[in-house]
Amino acid sequence: MAEYLDLLERTVMTAVQCFAALLIADGTGLLYSIDAVEAAACAGMASGLSIIKSFAAQKLVGDNSASLVK
Repeated sequence: MAEYLDLLERTVMTAVQCFAALLIADGTGLLYSIDAVEAAACAGMASGLSIIKSFAAQKLVGDNSASLVK
């Protein structure tokens, strides 16, 4: 169960960080124009990739952690 909580935490935090970074970058003028829906879609894609990486790490490292570092 702990490995799934680790994966869930990483996935949620990836989405939150991506969403916040895009909105901050848009607000400061670093991006041309992005709305909240586009930022949420990008955050969803990033969290999906985080899930894939976490499952791959569990298989590559051989433990139940979502980390690539032992």
